[in-house]
Amino acid sequence: MKIKSILTVLDFSENTGRVLDYTAEFAKVENSSIYLLHSEPPISGYAYVSPGLGYGGFLGFGEYASINQEIESIHLENDLHAMKVLKKQLEAKGLDVEIRLIQGDAAIEIEKAVQELKTDLIIMGSHRRGFFSSLLSDKPEEAVLRHCSCPILLVPEID
Repeated sequence: MKIKSILTVLDFSENTGRVLDYTAEFAKVENSSIYLLHSEPPISGYAYVSPGLGYGGFLGFGEYASINQEIESIHLENDLHAMKVLKKQLEAKGLDVEIRLIQGDAAIEIEKAVQELKTDLIIMGSHRRGFFSSLLSDKPEEAVLRHCSCPILLVPEID
């Protein structure tokens, strides 16, 4: 089976370097195109928990809505800059790379990207979470495992 395209999901956690190492190795061996994807949850008007970044809360309500929109814009600009830097690093290794920064639920956006890009492999990090955190919501990788039809390589965190 030929792996023509790899969707690499980035969360900018400490595990991102390892995820990119696996991506680069698979892409070299298979001569695959790489799509780097980061899904930023919308900040405005909902409760959220970010396991990769370790924060959570209720945002976007009342008098603070406009401030949160500004924060959201800054987050997206920073994420795009980080993705461009990572793209350059992979391209310096002779790899074909495209970036996608989207806003929304990570599992849903990953599934959409897999269908649109006809991805042959997903590479993403796996996070250890505490008991109470796991009660509140699924890990993004668990939701992706349930809904995506292509193979997934989960790169675990190292202590």
